[in-house]
Amino acid sequence: MRRRFDVMVYALTALFLLGAASIWWQGIRPSAGLTGAVGTEGNTGGNHSGADGNTEEKSAIPQDDRQDDVCWIWVHVAGSVSRPGVYRLKEGQRVYEALEMAEPLSDADLNALNLAFILRDSDKIYVPSKSETARNPSGGGGYVGDTSQGIGSPSAEPRFPVNINTASAAELDWLPGIGPSLAGAIIIYRTENGPFEKPEDIMKVSGIGQKTYAKFSHLIVVR
Repeated sequence: MRRRFDVMVYALTALFLLGAASIWWQGIRPSAGLTGAVGTEGNTGGNHSGADGNTEEKSAIPQDDRQDDVCWIWVHVAGSVSRPGVYRLKEGQRVYEALEMAEPLSDADLNALNLAFILRDSDKIYVPSKSETARNPSGGGGYVGDTSQGIGSPSAEPRFPVNINTASAAELDWLPGIGPSLAGAIIIYRTENGPFEKPEDIMKVSGIGQKTYAKFSHLIVVR
């Protein structure tokens, strides 16, 4: 009787230990479906984070350029300045602000420009020297390109530089040394001989020599 009781105790103990081991094994071994789900979520999260990180690190646009409330323009400053080149300004800024960055030279004739003129994208500011304006008192020599309003004059002025292949007589008349008669001669020449191939070809027009061409050579292009 004693032996039978001991056998039953051993059997129950063995069953208890077997059940405990089974529960422990199931607890540390998650199912294949759960493992796959966790892995997918982890990869998705990792890729998303990496994409955001790459966007931040590889962005070539300065932080200021991505401000929604700021519109930037780029202008070219040339002529009598110590730092000619292309400058970035905010939309609505004026000629004098661009010149502060380019630092006009001591012989720059700033009176040839309208310093309060509001700039637009792609404008070119040409600052003449005092010797230039002395040689060309009528034209002044200073201009802001790609504008529809004159600089230093209340009247309308053509867009500079002037395309001599398409400019009207009134636009050509704005060029230093070119009056109404020469403007008409230019139009007649290109009508009879075709468009100019290079700016210097305008000297083929009767009445326009090297000296006259030198007055406006920096103000014309051919396209």
